[in-house]
Amino acid sequence: MIQDLRYGIRMLLKHPWFTCTVVLTLALGIGANTALFSIINALLLRPLPLPQPEQVVQVWEVSRQSGNLKFPVALPNMVDWRTQSSSFAHIAAYSSAGVNLTVDDQPEHISLLSVTIDYFRVIGVAPAMGRDLREEDGLPDAPRTAVLSHGFWQRRFASDPQIVGRTIRLNSENCTIIGVMPKGFAFPNSEVAIWAPMRGNLAAAGRHVHSYQAIARLKPGVGLQQAQTEMDAIASRLEQEYAGTNKDVGVRLVSLQKELVESDQPRLLLLFGALFTVLLITCANLAGLLSARASARQKESAIRSALGAGRHRLVRQMLTESMLMVLLGGALGVLVAYLGVKALLAIYPTTPPTWTEFGIDRAALIFTLGISVLVGLGFGLLPALQFSRTRLNETLKEGNRGTAGRATEKLRAVLVTVQIALALVLLTAGGLLIRSMWQLQQVNPGFNPEQMLTMQLTLPRAKYAEDEQRSRFFEGVLEQIKALPDVKSAAVASQLPFVGGNSASSFQIVGGPPLPKGETLDTNRRTVSTDYFQTLGLQLLRGRTFDSRDTAKGPRAVVINEAMARKFWPGDDPLGRYLTFNSDTQYEIIGVVSNAKHSSLQEEDAPQAYTSHQQVASRTMDLAVRANYSFDGEPAPLINAIRQTVTKIDPEQAVHNIGTMEQRLSESIAPQRFVALLLSLFAALALIQALIGIYGVMSYAVAQRKQELGIRIALGAQPGGILSLVLRRGMKLTLIGLGLGLIGAVASTRLLRDMLFGIKPFDPLTFAGMTLLLVCISLLACFLPARRATKVDPMNVLRND
Repeated sequence: MIQDLRYGIRMLLKHPWFTCTVVLTLALGIGANTALFSIINALLLRPLPLPQPEQVVQVWEVSRQSGNLKFPVALPNMVDWRTQSSSFAHIAAYSSAGVNLTVDDQPEHISLLSVTIDYFRVIGVAPAMGRDLREEDGLPDAPRTAVLSHGFWQRRFASDPQIVGRTIRLNSENCTIIGVMPKGFAFPNSEVAIWAPMRGNLAAAGRHVHSYQAIARLKPGVGLQQAQTEMDAIASRLEQEYAGTNKDVGVRLVSLQKELVESDQPRLLLLFGALFTVLLITCANLAGLLSARASARQKESAIRSALGAGRHRLVRQMLTESMLMVLLGGALGVLVAYLGVKALLAIYPTTPPTWTEFGIDRAALIFTLGISVLVGLGFGLLPALQFSRTRLNETLKEGNRGTAGRATEKLRAVLVTVQIALALVLLTAGGLLIRSMWQLQQVNPGFNPEQMLTMQLTLPRAKYAEDEQRSRFFEGVLEQIKALPDVKSAAVASQLPFVGGNSASSFQIVGGPPLPKGETLDTNRRTVSTDYFQTLGLQLLRGRTFDSRDTAKGPRAVVINEAMARKFWPGDDPLGRYLTFNSDTQYEIIGVVSNAKHSSLQEEDAPQAYTSHQQVASRTMDLAVRANYSFDGEPAPLINAIRQTVTKIDPEQAVHNIGTMEQRLSESIAPQRFVALLLSLFAALALIQALIGIYGVMSYAVAQRKQELGIRIALGAQPGGILSLVLRRGMKLTLIGLGLGLIGAVASTRLLRDMLFGIKPFDPLTFAGMTLLLVCISLLACFLPARRATKVDPMNVLRND
């Protein structure tokens, strides 16, 4: 083996350009796969950094009537699960909220997680400083307490070692800091700055209010299925006991790790499969390259055999040379992977969990070594076998090259056919996603996102308890913002499109036909200011929008969108009709406006009701400001002016979640753009590899048939005939590869079904376009060697032979 290694190193140094080409190609292929594997390993494979993470589960309530649709839990149900279940060691609920923190007269909006007492016991992580929550912290009249995240403690309090026991102001109320969590802990996401206990009697909360996330830790020895069986029985008992609120409500337990990665898994696995396909194409190309090199070394092989070398000895020598190049490529690939991880994280569409460390760890190095060995065997074995399969008499004869050449030609033909087939699979997938992205970007959101700045304001309950107080605050803010010189119009809403999501609400039509038992009418409901429709650019279709008549003392009014009018009053005029929203208060429909997308460009137009914020004011409102100019980068001057305006009205009020509406729209399609971008890049690499492969096999074929071509030309063959002869050979390989590729593309594009918008997985235009593109590329790759074949000088060929 040492002798083989020394000889292999000499051979690699003897052909530096060949060695560098192979090593760099391998480094890119192996490094890119390792980088993507590192992301997959960190998000999907590596256990959560919690004690016994397999025991922690996410608890959902499900609607049996809606096909087991998951939704958040109600607190009284969670309390019943805790008292009736024997499978859980601890169970807890939590809910996120934005609060205004005031320290040293500096307001800041932060993310707070309201949690039940057992929250940190479920997670299994204790504070690094101070203590966690106790029963007395959750009593109704208990002083407010909070636990800080490590990052927030460092940033806002400069790592103050005396922070435990310090009092801060949260939403205009005093709060005592009782602990600081360890570095790196930020469950359920990195935005959480403070964990605070829920206070009061949780069992007395509304059983119909499903607004809380729930997690639980299973007792040692209790499996997920065993716990699920027990929870099904408990859910059935609660359904009988509380038939009004728990009808058709079940429970589903899901592993916490599976829940956290559910949205990332499909696209990561798809991309990894695509990138591995590119690596296979690379292996096929390198196998063809080494096959040609082995053919050139047939005389060396024959001499070795004549001197007594066995076939296994020759195979080992060639594999040793291949493995040397692979190990060099793998070592360089580690550097490529390190840079690749940083690049992938920079364009990743969602913020990865902070407790997950991304990098080239031991698992990634083992993966690199394993894939390097497999790649070395994959592209080195066939040339090695060819190198060892030598006919001594024929090979040692001077000038005999035919047998080895034909064997090499057949091998390279098979490899290039495989490359074309795999390239077509990737090209088709990339083409479908690009077309889907184009269709998505053409969707009209229903409003004008240009020159619009968005942000949020959250008013503390203690300071703004009444609707009138909240309404007065927002009216004052709007009045002063509209007076700014760069502002064209401004409005507030309880949820702006692509900022606050949707808020579903049941309603009844006054005087309408009675509904069957258990059925409700549902719509999305938003509270908006008077200028909301003008600021967003929604079109008034009938009636009017809100004006000075729609105050707290005036009759209740509601504006609906076109989708709601068509669904609930088809062929009728809804103006003047009355609605009620879970109360006896009647709202008159005063206008109908155009439809607008609110959560996704892919969503269908859904019913939407708008009420006036002067009549029903929300504590958290999104602010939309349309400027007089287009934004170039961050609109910092306007943001600062709005901050100063808000602070002037209330020094404890912070503006947060700032961004332009165009940014919001771009972020909404970031996951689709991420997959389309990378898959298109992989498809382009596959196309280049296929081009190189077919060019190589045709150039090799022309070189091997130079004697035959010279004789044909000497006997009177015309350049057109020679050109056609060579092109037919290349296009025959192409057509075989396309046939195999179409079969593979039809089978693989089914995986893209849920990622496409506006087109079908078997879109004929995409399939035809990608096939035609590959035919043209192949024709170009074949034409260059074919043209060279027409210029063969028969006299030189026959004289040299």
